[in-house]
Amino acid sequence: MCIRDRYQRRVHGMEQKSEEKMSSVFHSLKNQVGTESVEDVQELVFDNIEITSLDPKLKAEIERYKNVYFMSFNNCSLHNLDNLPVLPKLLRLELDDNKFKPEQLSKLCVYLDLQKLSINGNSLSQYSDLAGLQSLSNMVHLNMGRNQLAMTKDHRETMFEMHPKLQILDNLNKKGTLFPDNHESRSCDDEDDDDDDEQIDIDDDNEEEEIESQEEEAQESEDEELDQPSKRKKVA
Repeated sequence: MCIRDRYQRRVHGMEQKSEEKMSSVFHSLKNQVGTESVEDVQELVFDNIEITSLDPKLKAEIERYKNVYFMSFNNCSLHNLDNLPVLPKLLRLELDDNKFKPEQLSKLCVYLDLQKLSINGNSLSQYSDLAGLQSLSNMVHLNMGRNQLAMTKDHRETMFEMHPKLQILDNLNKKGTLFPDNHESRSCDDEDDDDDDEQIDIDDDNEEEEIESQEEEAQESEDEELDQPSKRKKVA
């Protein structure tokens, strides 16, 4: 086999593999959406699907869901941020543990209303790597742990100075207090509600037992009073 044939075969194999990866993303999208209408879909998660890059067809398909406010491409081996879907209501974006170069962050400028961004584990080593985030004027929450830059001295102070609107960095506010993730908060609230319901059930059971006990005591007192005349007669 000549070099040209080997090259063409290799290219064909790469293209076929890329199509298979895109197929996995489309399959994930279909499973997430299910029977929901386009207007009802608010969250899309494509974590752990190795896709390297997004293609225009996927971009167009995702952009149909205009009410999505949360989107995630964590650990997808993304080498670039080309063809990221432009979603008018997107508020939260997660791009943790990918392989794109820092300059790719400038492509996030399309998300003018983005409030929370997570870029943990993306080989960010200097503040100039974050130049692409300057256009995110509404960003108040940034997670960028597992980057060399996050381990430098005075990192938090510098980040808050560079981004005046930033309120939370790596899930800690300016005072260093932990700020829980919204999804976690909702699950905790649900558990608290369950605990409250259980407590109400317990209180109701205790109240019923108390009422039954009072009724039994009253009945015993009444029986004793009825027995008193017969006892007096016997004594007489």
